[in-house]
Amino acid sequence: MAEKRAMAVTLREKKRAAIIEAAIYEFNAAGFNAATMNGIAARAQVSKRTIYNHFDNKEALFHTIAERVCEVVEQAAEVTYDRSRPVEAQLTELACRQLDLLASEEFLTMARVTLPTRIRNPELAPTQFAKLRLGTNGVGRWMSEAQEAGALQFSDPRAAGRRFIAMLLEFAFWPVLTHLTPPPDEEERAAIIAETVDLFLNGCQREKASEATGNTRPPTARQHH
Repeated sequence: MAEKRAMAVTLREKKRAAIIEAAIYEFNAAGFNAATMNGIAARAQVSKRTIYNHFDNKEALFHTIAERVCEVVEQAAEVTYDRSRPVEAQLTELACRQLDLLASEEFLTMARVTLPTRIRNPELAPTQFAKLRLGTNGVGRWMSEAQEAGALQFSDPRAAGRRFIAMLLEFAFWPVLTHLTPPPDEEERAAIIAETVDLFLNGCQREKASEATGNTRPPTARQHH
């Protein structure tokens, strides 16, 4: 009996996963507003009734996809500062983790689905998109830990974390997302990481020097990113 229940759960999970994958495909191909439950059902090879057993509507499906985006962003940002390792090496590892995420076909496809849909339908998934903005908090925590260890100095560690991610997005994500360039090859990837880390550390040194001389920017400028 227990084995049958386990098989039923597994089958249900497989159907749910197939529905989500089909929704991602249909939303990407047709757009959220034009996609239909019939198309999703056909793509997932399930009945519409099966879809409604899992999701109330297209909005619920979109929320689930947005939640998945949040999860993978949070996973890539879950890092801990290591006092025994050089800061530059740890920043390089952070950048590598982020580029691994940004280059994954799953993430790119979900981003192509969620971002345009959210722009056209700002009422969709507000909680998930608020979480997505905070998804890089793991990097911000790393920045805070590095500052507490005396390795780096910031006026706002979490804002510094977002700036670090923003530099990577500028060169390794937005051009690829919008089909302007192919994903960076290994040589380009290494250059993006090295330049990002170098620029970031140079910026930290300038900020530290400004703090030391009292030549600081207004708080509003520090928060701008």
